[in-house]
Amino acid sequence: MQKIIQKFSKSIPIGDILKSKTGKFEFLNIPEGSHSFLTVSLFEALKRNKNIIIVSPTNLLSEFLYRESLSFIDKSFLLYLPGIEGIPYEYSHFPVDIKRDRIRTLTSLESGGAKILFTSVAGFLQKLPGKENIYEKSISLSVDSDYKQVSLIRRFIDIGYKRDDICEQIGHFTVKGGIIDIFSPNIEDPIRLDFFGDTLESI
Repeated sequence: MQKIIQKFSKSIPIGDILKSKTGKFEFLNIPEGSHSFLTVSLFEALKRNKNIIIVSPTNLLSEFLYRESLSFIDKSFLLYLPGIEGIPYEYSHFPVDIKRDRIRTLTSLESGGAKILFTSVAGFLQKLPGKENIYEKSISLSVDSDYKQVSLIRRFIDIGYKRDDICEQIGHFTVKGGIIDIFSPNIEDPIRLDFFGDTLESI
């Protein structure tokens, strides 16, 4: 499949796209099942040096295109940014999975490098926090360093984590003696912080 993508990408008139006076370039009569294929081919034609944003009507379609693109290119180049789909100005609960996906995507964007970002209209229009705010809500810990457990727990709560008896949900943490289990949105499973006194012995 990669060879097909590479061959097709060479046929895209990328020079015309970049030199377009209007700043727009249209692909017409594209079969519905070829959207993700064309997107990845365009990304390859751009030598993986330009970001591409694909805005779909709904989260469902956006996620479908994201997952379909996994067949054509490495996951590290793909991002999915969902949004809350509801009636404007009506309060709605922020689902944990959407919150997780948005945090992961924003974190990945900060790491640099060109990406293909799949999002919905709701995700595209939703306001994002500034870079400073994201950094302020981040914690960096290293083994063999000293941390006051009380201050660390307070810091977790300040940035939005919830203390619980069992650490099974994203955004939750537990404290059992010198052990802190915490479930960050950026990882698939909770991590364990093992302290001896104030010293972080292992992660």
